[in-house]
Amino acid sequence: MGVPEKVNYDQLLKCCVIGCLTAMYDTEKLGKVYMPLIRKRQDLGLWLCLLKN
Repeated sequence: MGVPEKVNYDQLLKCCVIGCLTAMYDTEKLGKVYMPLIRKRQDLGLWLCLLKN
């Protein structure tokens, strides 16, 4: 199974295809965003926050 080159918010809600061992984003473009305070799937929560804004 391959991963898509691009993914949007709605696609990410259906299936998390982003590996999050190490990730970087541009804080000048997106501002500082922190991992959500949830027990599980903080990485998915972070990607959803970044894509929604």
